[in-house]
Parts: sequence; C-alpha cells; structure tokens
Amino acid sequence: MPSKLTNPLSSSVSERRRALLRFVLGTVQVFGASASIVLLFLTGVNSWSLTAVTLTCVFTTVSALLFGSRKGR
Repeated sequence: MPSKLTNPLSSSVSERRRALLRFVLGTVQVFGASASIVLLFLTGVNSWSLTAVTLTCVFTTVSALLFGSRKGR
C-alpha cells in the first residue's frame, strides 16, 4: 500500500509556533545579555544591571528547559 506523500517543507501550526517561540527566546537572550553587559560596564553593579542579568537568566532557563537536550528524540 503506498504511503501518504507529504511535503517536507510543510509543518504544522504547533511546529511553527514552537519555532517562533524558540526564535523569540533566543533574540531576548541576545539582547538581554548585551544590555546586561552594557549596564554593568556603564553603571556598575546596581539594581538596574542586576535586574537585567536576572531577567536574562530567567529567559535562558526557560529556553533550556523547553528546547534543551533532544538526545532521545
């Protein structure tokens, strides 16, 4: 019986949403890390720079938990 042919370039809506979320989290991490470094150099260790570092760490942790190691897949 012939198998159903699918387009390898098509993806489901959930896969696209997952890819978009991964892209957004990565972008936030890059900008957050950059802003954290700039704040640390310009203002030193203060509440603004520590908040930026903390928020960047939160986004990084969320990204690692959602999209981390995929050895079993």
